[in-house]
Amino acid sequence: MNAENEKKMIEEALKKSLSSLAGSFKKDELAYLALTSKIELPLRDRWAFSLYERLFPLDYIVAREWEPQIKTLPGKKRPRIDMAILNRKQQPIALVEIKAMYSFDAFGGLQKYLERIKNDKKKLINVNGETKAASSLYVVLFATHPQCEIPEEYRREEKTIKYWENINKEIERQGNVELLKKKVQKNISDGLEDIIVNDKYELEAGSAFGVKTSVLYWIMRAN
Repeated sequence: MNAENEKKMIEEALKKSLSSLAGSFKKDELAYLALTSKIELPLRDRWAFSLYERLFPLDYIVAREWEPQIKTLPGKKRPRIDMAILNRKQQPIALVEIKAMYSFDAFGGLQKYLERIKNDKKKLINVNGETKAASSLYVVLFATHPQCEIPEEYRREEKTIKYWENINKEIERQGNVELLKKKVQKNISDGLEDIIVNDKYELEAGSAFGVKTSVLYWIMRAN
């Protein structure tokens, strides 16, 4: 397989495995995880295993927290990459960085996430240059989207459900959950660059604590 076809094959594997990822969780498991923590690590870990199942038979390795063997300044640690796809010679073929937010962050707090994504892109480009690899580089953004207000019994200081105040405040402010989602998708899409066109941008997570939830996502190329 030539390099161009390999790149297309890996990108298609990334897209397909991510679009079907909700099915790898038990019923309502993803909703529970999304409402009680930042969803970045649970999704990354399940996504990595899904890719491993697809790609290992084709002689590719999927690594998490991959540490490239590059030179660093004294006292500085090597950067770690959230997920890497390597060939059997341990050479990187694709590198992926992941960020997670909540849908309410698209109103007022979006800029800090856009800056983090830009920094991740720079990080990937730097690592790619240092390893002298021709890797495909991607950044993925997840946004937890509760589809109704958090019920009264879970509005507690102990925060069984993370950020319930912000969730309810933004739903009340927008007045309509579907309208909220459309505004979230527009605000984020307008702020991002190099988004890969995909046929799906949402994982149906199920319901937890009486709150139906989904996870919106965007895949971006960094090179």
